[in-house]
This record gives sequence, structure tokens and C-alpha cells, in this order.
Amino acid sequence: MRRNCRKPIFYYCLLDQIRKFRIRAIRWSNPCHGQTVRVSEGQSARLSTSVSSNPASNVSWFKDNVLLLIQPQVNGTTSYTIARTECTDTGPFLVVASSPRLAEGGSSVELSVGSNRYLNGHVLVLSFPQPNASLTLPNGALNTLITLRIETKADNLFTIMLIRSNAQPNVFGKYVLDVTNQYGGTKIDINIIPKSM
Repeated sequence: MRRNCRKPIFYYCLLDQIRKFRIRAIRWSNPCHGQTVRVSEGQSARLSTSVSSNPASNVSWFKDNVLLLIQPQVNGTTSYTIARTECTDTGPFLVVASSPRLAEGGSSVELSVGSNRYLNGHVLVLSFPQPNASLTLPNGALNTLITLRIETKADNLFTIMLIRSNAQPNVFGKYVLDVTNQYGGTKIDINIIPKSM
């Protein structure tokens, strides 16, 4: 049954809502803030914008806080198409580009344990929203020796702390820190070494 729309359907692609959260590695070119797409009911509508990201970001499209589409590894144009519009499609759409990554860049971190045998390593991660983190051995076995804690530094900046008191030699070695949020994830190689005197 077709609903009767007497007015055109408006689409707004609002990026300003997330710009305060975007990570520094993402650059919006051709932002669609203020862009309005007008179509009649039953027609198709295509919303698009460009994102420049290093590494490539996962892009999500939302309407009324409902996830519509996830596009992985975008570095260029992202778009969302409604094949056949309805009256209920009117309103703002939100585009979020995000993927957790190290704040300093790269993919590895070296942490040292001092003579007091206390590990208090900090890994800065850019992410929106807050990430989850897990630490494993390179073979995938779960870490049982080191405690992880996440602290918020800013809307999109988090410190993942690796903590262990009375660190024994079995703590030293290589680990994999898996950092994820609903838009993607990254693996960070962690090497814990004794601090040289």
C-alpha cells in the first residue's frame, strides 16, 4: 500500500555531530553538512561524502540512532543508497568513520619493567567510541599475568594500562593487544622487557 506524501522528502547528511570525535588521521573532503537531497516518494536517493584516512577507516551510516550500513576499510568515497524512498526516510543521517589505532602511529610498543619489578605500561589509542582491549600471547593463549585497565583521556583518546606488580621473568616477552570497537579493530604487538640499568 502506497502512502501519499504531499511534500518532497528531505535528506540531511550531518557530519558536524561527529566531527568533534573524529580521529586526527581522518580528513573529510566534500563534507555533506548542510547538503539536502530532495526526492519524491518511490524514487532512489544516494547520500555520499569522502573520507581520507590512514589507516583506512570503517564507515557506518545511521538514521535515528539505527545502524543502516557498515563499509569496512574506506579511504575515499562512502555512500548510502535508498533504493525506494518512503515518507519515513525524511531526516538527518549520521556518518561515522572510526577505527581504533595507536595515537603515535605504528603497530608495536615496547614496555619495560624497572628494578622495582613493577609493570605500569601505557598505550595511547585513538578510538570512537571507547574501545575494548584484550591481551594474548602470540599463539592466541589468553594472558593471565597482566591486568588491563582503560582510562578516558578525551572523547576519542584512551590510555590502555598494562599493570603487574612483582613482575617475574615469566612476564617478559611478546604479547598481542587486540583493541576493538563496533567499527573495527587493530592488533598491537607488545614487547615487555627488563629495564636495562
